Amino acid sequence: MESNNTDFMDDYSPKNNTSDLDFYSDEITLNTEIFFCIYIIIVPIGLMGNILSFCVLMRKEIRKTSTAIYLIALCITDTLCLLEAPMIDMILASELFLRWHWPVQNTLSCKFYNFLYFLNPHMSAWCLVSVTIERVIVIYFPHR
Repeated sequence: MESNNTDFMDDYSPKNNTSDLDFYSDEITLNTEIFFCIYIIIVPIGLMGNILSFCVLMRKEIRKTSTAIYLIALCITDTLCLLEAPMIDMILASELFLRWHWPVQNTLSCKFYNFLYFLNPHMSAWCLVSVTIERVIVIYFPHR
C-alpha cells in the first residue's frame, strides 16, 4: 500500500485548474473595497489639512523661520504620500479586475515611480527629525 505524497496538496490548491487570482478574488475584492472606503474619507481630510498648513506656513512673517521651511517640506511630502497610496491601489485593482495593463512598465517610468514610492515616506520622517533637531538646538542654545 503505497500512498501518494501529493494527496495533501489537493486540500490547499485551487480547484478546477483556476488561477491563484480567481482563487483569492473574494479576498482581494473585499480588501480593495475596504481600502477605497478608507481613502474616500482620509484623502480629502488630509489634503485639506496639508493645503491649509501650507498656506499658513507660506505667509511672509512665518516663512522667515527655519522651522517653517522644514514644515513646508513636510506638507509637500505628506501630500505626495497621501496621493500616492490610492493611486497604487487603483493601478493594482485595474490590473487585477479589469485586466488592463498600465503603461508604467517601461524602464524609466518604473524606476521613477519606485523612486518616488520609497522616497516620500522617508522624506516625511526625515523632515520631522530635522524639526526635532532644530528645536533641540534652539532650546539648549537659545542666544548663540
